[in-house]
Amino acid sequence: MAAAAELFEERGVADVSVADITGAAGAAKGTFYLYFPSRHALIASVQEELAAEMTDVMADAADGIDGGCAAVVTEQVRAIIEFWRRHARRLDLLFHPAVSPGEIDPAINILVGALTRTISDGARAGEIEVDDPPRAASLLFGAVRGGIQIELQRGRPQWARLHRATEELVDRLLQPAA
Repeated sequence: MAAAAELFEERGVADVSVADITGAAGAAKGTFYLYFPSRHALIASVQEELAAEMTDVMADAADGIDGGCAAVVTEQVRAIIEFWRRHARRLDLLFHPAVSPGEIDPAINILVGALTRTISDGARAGEIEVDDPPRAASLLFGAVRGGIQIELQRGRPQWARLHRATEELVDRLLQPAA
Protein backbone atom coordinates (compact mmCIF):
# COMPACT_ATOMS: atom_id res chain seq x y z
CA MET A 1 0.00 0.00 0.00
CA ALA A 2 2.92 2.34 0.61
CA ALA A 3 3.94 2.18 -3.06
CA ALA A 4 0.37 2.93 -4.12
CA ALA A 5 0.04 5.86 -1.71
CA GLU A 6 3.30 7.33 -2.97
CA LEU A 7 2.26 7.00 -6.61
CA PHE A 8 -1.21 8.41 -5.94
CA GLU A 9 0.30 11.43 -4.22
CA GLU A 10 2.94 11.90 -6.91
CA ARG A 11 0.78 11.45 -10.04
CA GLY A 12 -2.82 11.67 -8.91
CA VAL A 13 -5.13 8.71 -8.45
CA ALA A 14 -6.56 8.74 -11.98
CA ASP A 15 -3.09 8.40 -13.53
CA VAL A 16 -1.96 5.31 -11.60
CA SER A 17 -2.73 1.79 -12.79
CA VAL A 18 -2.45 -1.56 -11.04
CA ALA A 19 0.57 -2.26 -13.26
CA ASP A 20 2.19 0.97 -12.05
CA ILE A 21 1.59 -0.02 -8.43
CA THR A 22 2.89 -3.55 -8.76
CA GLY A 23 5.89 -2.30 -10.73
CA ALA A 24 6.76 0.23 -8.01
CA ALA A 25 6.28 -2.42 -5.32
CA GLY A 26 8.34 -5.00 -7.20
CA ALA A 27 5.47 -7.47 -7.23
CA ALA A 28 3.67 -9.41 -9.93
CA LYS A 29 0.30 -8.07 -11.05
CA GLY A 30 -1.38 -11.31 -9.96
CA THR A 31 -0.04 -10.81 -6.44
CA PHE A 32 -1.99 -7.55 -6.20
CA TYR A 33 -5.28 -9.43 -6.53
CA LEU A 34 -4.36 -11.75 -3.66
CA TYR A 35 -4.57 -8.72 -1.37
CA PHE A 36 -7.16 -6.51 -3.06
CA PRO A 37 -10.17 -7.57 -5.14
CA SER A 38 -9.93 -4.36 -7.20
CA ARG A 39 -8.12 -1.09 -7.67
CA HIS A 40 -11.06 0.62 -5.92
CA ALA A 41 -10.54 -1.60 -2.87
CA LEU A 42 -6.90 -0.54 -2.71
CA ILE A 43 -7.86 3.13 -3.05
CA ALA A 44 -10.37 2.74 -0.21
CA SER A 45 -7.71 1.09 1.99
CA VAL A 46 -5.19 3.85 1.33
CA GLN A 47 -7.88 6.46 1.98
CA GLU A 48 -8.77 4.83 5.29
CA GLU A 49 -5.11 4.90 6.36
CA LEU A 50 -4.94 8.59 5.45
CA ALA A 51 -8.16 9.31 7.35
CA ALA A 52 -6.81 7.46 10.40
CA GLU A 53 -3.65 9.57 10.23
CA MET A 54 -5.79 12.70 10.07
CA THR A 55 -7.94 11.66 13.04
CA ASP A 56 -4.75 11.13 15.06
CA VAL A 57 -3.70 14.68 14.13
CA MET A 58 -7.17 15.93 15.14
CA ALA A 59 -6.98 14.10 18.47
CA ASP A 60 -3.52 15.49 19.19
CA ALA A 61 -4.71 19.02 18.39
CA ALA A 62 -7.71 18.69 20.70
CA ASP A 63 -5.79 17.09 23.55
CA GLY A 64 -5.75 19.31 26.60
CA ILE A 65 -7.90 22.08 25.10
CA ASP A 66 -9.88 23.97 27.70
CA GLY A 67 -12.92 25.97 26.77
CA GLY A 68 -15.48 23.35 25.90
CA CYS A 69 -16.78 21.65 22.81
CA ALA A 70 -16.58 24.61 20.42
CA ALA A 71 -12.92 25.16 21.32
CA VAL A 72 -12.14 21.47 20.74
CA VAL A 73 -13.95 21.43 17.38
CA THR A 74 -12.16 24.64 16.37
CA GLU A 75 -8.81 22.97 17.07
CA GLN A 76 -9.85 19.81 15.24
CA VAL A 77 -10.81 21.88 12.20
CA ARG A 78 -7.59 23.86 12.43
CA ALA A 79 -5.69 20.56 12.44
CA ILE A 80 -7.57 19.39 9.32
CA ILE A 81 -6.72 22.61 7.49
CA GLU A 82 -3.08 22.52 8.51
CA PHE A 83 -2.76 18.85 7.55
CA TRP A 84 -4.13 19.55 4.09
CA ARG A 85 -2.04 22.70 3.75
CA ARG A 86 1.10 20.65 4.35
CA HIS A 87 -0.09 17.68 2.28
CA ALA A 88 -2.13 19.32 -0.50
CA ARG A 89 -1.28 16.58 -2.99
CA ARG A 90 -3.10 14.07 -0.78
CA LEU A 91 -6.44 15.82 -1.35
CA ASP A 92 -6.87 14.07 -4.68
CA LEU A 93 -6.33 10.76 -2.96
CA LEU A 94 -8.66 11.40 -0.06
CA PHE A 95 -11.54 12.62 -2.23
CA HIS A 96 -11.14 10.28 -5.19
CA PRO A 97 -14.31 8.16 -5.42
CA ALA A 98 -13.53 4.70 -4.13
CA VAL A 99 -17.07 3.46 -3.74
CA SER A 100 -20.13 3.05 -5.90
CA PRO A 101 -22.47 6.01 -6.42
CA GLY A 102 -24.84 6.39 -3.49
CA GLU A 103 -22.32 5.08 -0.96
CA ILE A 104 -20.27 7.25 1.37
CA ASP A 105 -16.51 6.85 1.28
CA PRO A 106 -15.27 5.11 4.44
CA ALA A 107 -12.50 7.70 4.80
CA ILE A 108 -15.02 10.54 4.86
CA ASN A 109 -17.06 8.59 7.45
CA ILE A 110 -13.97 8.32 9.65
CA LEU A 111 -13.30 12.06 9.58
CA VAL A 112 -16.92 13.14 9.94
CA GLY A 113 -17.29 10.54 12.70
CA ALA A 114 -14.48 12.17 14.70
CA LEU A 115 -16.22 15.56 14.50
CA THR A 116 -19.60 13.95 15.25
CA ARG A 117 -18.27 12.39 18.46
CA THR A 118 -16.94 15.73 19.71
CA ILE A 119 -20.15 17.57 18.84
CA SER A 120 -22.32 14.80 20.35
CA ASP A 121 -20.27 14.85 23.56
CA GLY A 122 -20.74 18.63 23.82
CA ALA A 123 -24.50 18.33 23.24
CA ARG A 124 -24.85 15.52 25.81
CA ALA A 125 -22.87 17.56 28.34
CA GLY A 126 -25.27 20.47 27.80
CA GLU A 127 -22.52 22.78 26.48
CA ILE A 128 -24.06 23.34 23.06
CA GLU A 129 -27.43 23.09 21.37
CA VAL A 130 -27.28 20.90 18.29
CA ASP A 131 -30.30 18.89 17.17
CA ASP A 132 -28.44 16.65 14.73
CA PRO A 133 -24.71 16.24 15.51
CA PRO A 134 -23.97 13.98 12.50
CA ARG A 135 -25.48 16.52 10.07
CA ALA A 136 -23.72 19.40 11.81
CA ALA A 137 -20.41 17.52 11.54
CA SER A 138 -21.06 16.70 7.87
CA LEU A 139 -21.85 20.30 7.03
CA LEU A 140 -18.82 21.56 8.90
CA PHE A 141 -16.54 19.02 7.21
CA GLY A 142 -17.99 19.86 3.79
CA ALA A 143 -17.48 23.58 4.37
CA VAL A 144 -13.87 23.06 5.47
CA ARG A 145 -13.17 20.75 2.52
CA GLY A 146 -14.64 23.27 0.09
CA GLY A 147 -12.75 26.14 1.68
CA ILE A 148 -9.46 24.28 1.40
CA GLN A 149 -10.07 23.37 -2.23
CA ILE A 150 -10.93 26.97 -3.13
CA GLU A 151 -7.84 28.30 -1.35
CA LEU A 152 -5.64 25.83 -3.23
CA GLN A 153 -7.25 26.73 -6.57
CA ARG A 154 -6.48 30.40 -5.99
CA GLY A 155 -2.80 29.60 -6.28
CA ARG A 156 -1.97 31.88 -3.36
CA PRO A 157 -3.93 30.41 -0.46
CA GLN A 158 -4.84 32.71 2.39
CA TRP A 159 -4.77 30.20 5.21
CA ALA A 160 -5.18 32.73 8.03
CA ARG A 161 -8.42 33.96 6.47
CA LEU A 162 -9.68 30.39 6.11
CA HIS A 163 -8.88 29.73 9.78
CA ARG A 164 -10.81 32.84 10.86
CA ALA A 165 -13.78 31.92 8.67
CA THR A 166 -13.94 28.38 10.05
CA GLU A 167 -13.68 29.66 13.63
CA GLU A 168 -16.66 31.91 12.92
CA LEU A 169 -18.54 29.01 11.36
CA VAL A 170 -17.89 26.79 14.38
CA ASP A 171 -19.02 29.57 16.74
CA ARG A 172 -22.26 30.01 14.81
CA LEU A 173 -22.93 26.31 14.35
CA LEU A 174 -22.20 25.29 17.92
CA GLN A 175 -24.14 27.80 19.96
CA PRO A 176 -23.89 27.53 23.74
CA ALA A 177 -26.86 25.82 25.37
CA ALA A 178 -29.44 28.19 26.79
